[in-house]
Amino acid sequence: MEALADLDSVVTPEMNLQLTKACSYEDLKGALFEMDPMSSPGPDGFSAGFYQDHWEAVGDGVVEVVKEIFKSKRGIEEINETFIVLIPKKRRPNLVTEYRPISLCNVIYKVFSKVLANRIKTFLSKLISPSQSAFVPGRLISDNIIVAYEAMHSMKHRMKHKHEGYMAMKLDMSKVYNRLEWSFLEAVLSKMGFDKRWTELVMQCVSSVKYSLLVNGDPQQHLIPFRGLRQGDPLSPYLFILCTEVLGKMLDEAERKGYITGFPFSRGSLKVNHLFFADDSLLFCKANALEWSRMSKILKTYEEASGQRLNLEKSCIFKLPKTILNAINKLMQKFWWGSRENKTKTQWLPWKLLGKNKAEGGLGYRDFEHFNLALLAKQGWRLIQQSQSLAAKVMKAKYFFRTDFLHAKLGSNASFLWMSFLEARKVLEEGLIWRIGNREGVSLWRDKWIPQPTTFKVQTPLDQRHAHWKVSNLIDEHSKTWNLSVLRSICTEEDISNICKIPISWCGNPDKLIWRCSKDGMFTVKSAYHLLGTMEQYPKGQSSAQPNQKEVRPKIWKLKTSSAVRMFLLRATHESLPTNLNLKRKKIKEDPSCPICRQEPEYVMHALWSCSAVMDVWFVNSRGLQKMKVGFKSFKEVVEHVIAILSEEEVELFACTAYHVWRRRNVFLFEGKFENPSRIAQAALQLTKDFKEANYNEQVSLVPGRPTGIDS
Repeated sequence: MEALADLDSVVTPEMNLQLTKACSYEDLKGALFEMDPMSSPGPDGFSAGFYQDHWEAVGDGVVEVVKEIFKSKRGIEEINETFIVLIPKKRRPNLVTEYRPISLCNVIYKVFSKVLANRIKTFLSKLISPSQSAFVPGRLISDNIIVAYEAMHSMKHRMKHKHEGYMAMKLDMSKVYNRLEWSFLEAVLSKMGFDKRWTELVMQCVSSVKYSLLVNGDPQQHLIPFRGLRQGDPLSPYLFILCTEVLGKMLDEAERKGYITGFPFSRGSLKVNHLFFADDSLLFCKANALEWSRMSKILKTYEEASGQRLNLEKSCIFKLPKTILNAINKLMQKFWWGSRENKTKTQWLPWKLLGKNKAEGGLGYRDFEHFNLALLAKQGWRLIQQSQSLAAKVMKAKYFFRTDFLHAKLGSNASFLWMSFLEARKVLEEGLIWRIGNREGVSLWRDKWIPQPTTFKVQTPLDQRHAHWKVSNLIDEHSKTWNLSVLRSICTEEDISNICKIPISWCGNPDKLIWRCSKDGMFTVKSAYHLLGTMEQYPKGQSSAQPNQKEVRPKIWKLKTSSAVRMFLLRATHESLPTNLNLKRKKIKEDPSCPICRQEPEYVMHALWSCSAVMDVWFVNSRGLQKMKVGFKSFKEVVEHVIAILSEEEVELFACTAYHVWRRRNVFLFEGKFENPSRIAQAALQLTKDFKEANYNEQVSLVPGRPTGIDS
């Protein structure tokens, strides 16, 4: 095939050896337990969850079957039957096109296919070019989004005064999985150097499938396909991107020969002619008829060879992307600043409480801006750690060609994306620390490398004679130990003690930046989010990582009662219930008086404790509550006293009683009904019992080895 002329043989003998080795018990069990247990069952009626729950009984049989298939390359057809169920896309569908097909594949086949997929997945980064960001381990689809955005930004600003501009083509292939020709797939696998045994196994998986349409639960006549990849097959995504690699190689070769021109970043030091997002593509070339005709010919050749077809209705060409770029900017700004718009709305609880961790008495809600910064910091981390990725190369070429990300400046004509990355860099600067390797790149005084909060730097006053010293100056290279005589001459005893705790590498590995907020040194969005909360407290001289142990609100979350009761109790301790007095303060109501007794303003303490109608409820409650004093100033003080002196069960009953007292008040206010105290006490007691019974049943169902979801 002409389309395969530029495809290289990239699969090594070592890779083929790993791909074709015999299946092990661990491989097969691992593949099964990676599946979603609640995924749709196969034609045999059993889902992956059945095999997972009963692995001890059925595991050996599954392993034996799959091992035999892998060894003999026979029997795939018997387990490769698929049922298709049509699920309506709307309530009253009329046409077949208004249904969504769902494939019900045999779980045994999925285990076999998953093993093949897991093996090829480990080599994908070496087989697939950086321009494809989907399905390849270690890559994120956001990488290519960054490159696309920066290309559009450069088109708008840097190229607008050029005599000849560039264009971007957004391509959409129609029904990509369904149209792929099997002969093309087999030729691609062979040309890339895959072992013949491996290729035969893959092609049997692809070509042996049989479909049966389920109508009213009954399978109809078999449908035998002659091309295409099956949706839901673990192998399909990886086989598809191997085929799209052909188009990428054709474009790269055309650029190498000068037929087309990739879009240049930073004076042409880096050019990109295509970006792949799974089945979507973005192609770049000069905006002239000659290069367009050549690009069109490449696409036509690929279509004829692979069976793919361009969906012209969903494909488009961008030559002047000002409107598109402005739309992207507005969308990103809305995402970035969206949380600030919500702050003008009425809130019953302060945001500082909503954003605090539950262990600190908050509700555990995410601060939108902090979470956004943490996500952006992840991209900055990837620029540092994945410096060979296409996104990192593009950003370096545009913004920090002569330095690194941590020392880069804003520069002129920066994109909104780059400004956002720099805004999030403060999180990385706070959380990154050097792991000492060969000691050549770490500054003794400026860098963070000592495991001692909060600065993680040398605390000894700087001696200008040693201002340019590296960490390597403190080490005896012959014995590979810390040079104590040098340390004692320039460092304090505290610094010496901390430095000597750091192990010295004998291997000579380079120094490495790690994330100090996780155990494995790898960045996580969650840890960055919590670090931002801690950083916010720095100017106040306190840390959110050290909550007040006397605070009662964290203890509320530990009560063994429903989340609705705990949430209610937390709001009550913050005086944030919609009592008449609080509604008057927010200019929603005019009358602040209690709707039941009409004698005092209805604040939280009155509504839940000191109102005469409420005191009747507490009187019929437990003896522990009856003996409590009444001289409290706020309901928070009541809760603190209850938690301090009563047993765990009595505290839970107290919480449920307060919850039902408030419900009675609302029923009276909106329905005119008023329940007597004994009914409220009984309802509270029943609520505690119901929760305990439900919690007990849940714990019993999670006992290892006990059948779940199926009669024993």
